[in-house]
Amino acid sequence: MFLLAALIPFSIGIIQYLYPNKIKEFSIMNYLSTILIIIFSKPQSLYLSSNNIFNGIELEFNYEIKLLLISLNIFFMIIFFKSYKKYSKIFVLLWFMLNGALNTFFTTRDFFNIYVHLELISMLIFLLIALDRDEKKIWASLKYMFLSSIAFEIYLIGVAIIYKDTGSININYVINHGNISQIALEFIIIGLLIKSGFFFISGWLENAHGEAVYGISPILSGIIVKLGLAIIYLIIPLLNVQNREFLITYAYISSIMGGIFMVFEKDIKKMLAYSTMVSTAYMLIIIIQQPNLFIYFLIADMFIKGFLFMGADEIKLYTKEKIINRIKNKKIPLSLYFLIFLNLFLITGIYPSIINNIKYVIVINHNILFIGYLIYGAFFYKILTNLSFNKKFDFKYWYAYLITFSLFFLSFYLIEFHLREFIIEIFFFTVGILVYRKLEKNEKIKSLDLSIIHKFDFTIIYQITILLIMLIINA
Repeated sequence: MFLLAALIPFSIGIIQYLYPNKIKEFSIMNYLSTILIIIFSKPQSLYLSSNNIFNGIELEFNYEIKLLLISLNIFFMIIFFKSYKKYSKIFVLLWFMLNGALNTFFTTRDFFNIYVHLELISMLIFLLIALDRDEKKIWASLKYMFLSSIAFEIYLIGVAIIYKDTGSININYVINHGNISQIALEFIIIGLLIKSGFFFISGWLENAHGEAVYGISPILSGIIVKLGLAIIYLIIPLLNVQNREFLITYAYISSIMGGIFMVFEKDIKKMLAYSTMVSTAYMLIIIIQQPNLFIYFLIADMFIKGFLFMGADEIKLYTKEKIINRIKNKKIPLSLYFLIFLNLFLITGIYPSIINNIKYVIVINHNILFIGYLIYGAFFYKILTNLSFNKKFDFKYWYAYLITFSLFFLSFYLIEFHLREFIIEIFFFTVGILVYRKLEKNEKIKSLDLSIIHKFDFTIIYQITILLIMLIINA
């Protein structure tokens, strides 16, 4: 029954393309029926080609996937109804095809079917990023597709090695098989990390997020960059200690470098793109240390980052600007400012942020966490002090407020308050604000160009280097 969650969006996407005057009605019908089907579908494993884990294409539907897909479709529904009136029927068709593909992606349990889903999703995103055919957007989408192609090639090398060793590409069978080549896993993981927007190896991320048309950046950051991590989450039991330790170290480096670029970037959407790098780094550490928390972290981050990018798109609509220091002289509604304020706070990890407890559970070295508070203090201050607002407060974003406040209330229910940790969090956060205030007045810092470090031209060199390091570790 849960397969209808993919078939319905595909079918309604085609119907809406043929009958564009009924988009709103068909869209409501799509999301209501899809969410109800997901709710009432029973947890099960389904083999499409044969009733055999060795040969069959397996789809797995459990309670965690059910919660994720319900959240995913609510998220997609929110962004769709915020965006669709700005585009033609082509947007609607591509959107619902993407929605349907994602509904089955998370249930897939074989390596090749995962590749097929990722390829389809990548092609749809490639078309959506530059839907208005603007030159900068086209170049950003080409970067995404070019690096996606490299990621898929690296991924498929690993899959081929696993198939040679086991005779199967079913993930659950491979996990139970026993001794799996770490080389194969290293190729697969590097391919997936490229797709997941990690620092150094993902030269596509900041341009794709920064240049994407209205409504696409929220889903890029909210869910698309997490797809690679969702596969690593499935295969993490196969990874040996050396590779786990290397990935944790790399995640720390990616989080710090992404955080530094986040603070010194001038384009508000690219700033948020680098904050996505920080989030994906934390998610990788969660997968390695506390994989049972991954789905819940993904859901929370999906809404938080989605609303922040939605806010950035709205700012651009109101001000016609995306460079942070040019926005200051133009006012936005108080309701939008407050929404951005709330979701910026939620990504800091300070109590009662929903991700506060998760960070303390996963982080081995608390010094790294303290650096994160410093960086987020500067980031929080930079964005909010460059936004001016009028006194207009409406309920245009009521749905986002409803979910955001739900995350706050859930935090109070789930997280214990510890005064000592809270004081430490506030201290480092405040120090981050003070340090940034001093740095922003320095002319040398203002003219500092860090982009050379994360230049697109160097991306392939970085990818090869990190892959070689992983291979050498296990040599």
